[in-house]
Amino acid sequence: MIIGSQSGVAHDITSKGVFSGTPAIPHREWLKAQSIFAKLPEMRKMLLELEKRVKEIENSNIKMQNSK
Repeated sequence: MIIGSQSGVAHDITSKGVFSGTPAIPHREWLKAQSIFAKLPEMRKMLLELEKRVKEIENSNIKMQNSK
């Protein structure tokens, strides 16, 4: 078992492998998470825009149903 530097191990790790991060997770998962962190601000912006569009569509559908 290998634990990366500055990793936070909060409980016993019984499986073999390489672990990184805080809390310590399998290294491959940590690498994937690290690659996503830089994209989070843009992903958040996109999510907020999509939520706004969905709400507009829902409101439009409600108005159409009420006018029938």
